[in-house]
Amino acid sequence: MAHLSGNGRERGQLLLVGVLVLAAMFIVLALVVNSAVFAENLATREDVPGSEEAVEYRAELVDGIGEIVVAINEDENVTSQSELENHTQNEIAMVRSRGGLSQAISGAVVEVSYRNATPGHRIAQENASRNLTDRNATEDWTLAEDVTSVRNVGFQLRDVDTGGNFSRGFEMTVSNGTTWSLSVSEEGLTGVGADGLGADEVAVTVETGTGDQAECVRDKPNATSPLTIDVTGGTVDGEPCHALNRQADTTPMWLGAGVGDPYDIEFDNGGSVNGTYSMVVENASFDASLHSTYNESEPYVMDALYDVDLSYAYQNHAVAYEDTLRVAPGEVPP
Repeated sequence: MAHLSGNGRERGQLLLVGVLVLAAMFIVLALVVNSAVFAENLATREDVPGSEEAVEYRAELVDGIGEIVVAINEDENVTSQSELENHTQNEIAMVRSRGGLSQAISGAVVEVSYRNATPGHRIAQENASRNLTDRNATEDWTLAEDVTSVRNVGFQLRDVDTGGNFSRGFEMTVSNGTTWSLSVSEEGLTGVGADGLGADEVAVTVETGTGDQAECVRDKPNATSPLTIDVTGGTVDGEPCHALNRQADTTPMWLGAGVGDPYDIEFDNGGSVNGTYSMVVENASFDASLHSTYNESEPYVMDALYDVDLSYAYQNHAVAYEDTLRVAPGEVPP
């Protein structure tokens, strides 16, 4: 009996040890899961004590470094990927130094560092008095082929003269067999907007790859008051344009909606408008339609950074937060 009783105590002890081990494992697992959930939700929640400062500074960094990337891409003196990355790293180091000092005053420790960048190309024309033909004055032409992504697409048009003809308006297309298009003309869409615009108006019209159409009507531009179209930002003359964003029923209208990648970007009827434009593309090929170096008079293409990845860490008395930030200013929704 004593022998049997001893075995029972040993089994009981083993069972107790096993239960304790399992309990410890569940506690560790809960801590890991909770940490992961916290890190994932921190960027969208402000009810975690101390998290608001981390989220706000994160947003400030993305916006501020986005402006740095735009400025470096537009600097005609920075002509290679290595120079672009070196300039970006130097600017980020300055942001880290200045921002770290200001955050330290408020009791926080911040670390921001450059990780890597995705190469791209910037296509632009900076001669506001020139029309939107290619360098050889061809009206219908291809800016880039086999593009996988495009961002920061914008126009400043000083003159729109389509002869009141909608079918001959200026048109930008994104196409891979299916086509998304943006047109600017002196004639509106029947049943969609102002069919037969006033003499002082133009229509910015979008048709998606799924056949949806919409337009925004604005004052006709002139030499002192250009028509500013932020295609990827979804605004015309600084005001939201549903034709570049989404319709009331939430149908997406933004650049490339309904078109898969890779795609080609083309201009048609480029002689009908004058002005400037700029865009940054990823994974594209180009031909002689563009100058391959900076040109102040005609359209050109230069190396650029498509996006930049950063390491971000923020710690104060209440929260410790780490994340990888992707900076791609002016990118449309996926």
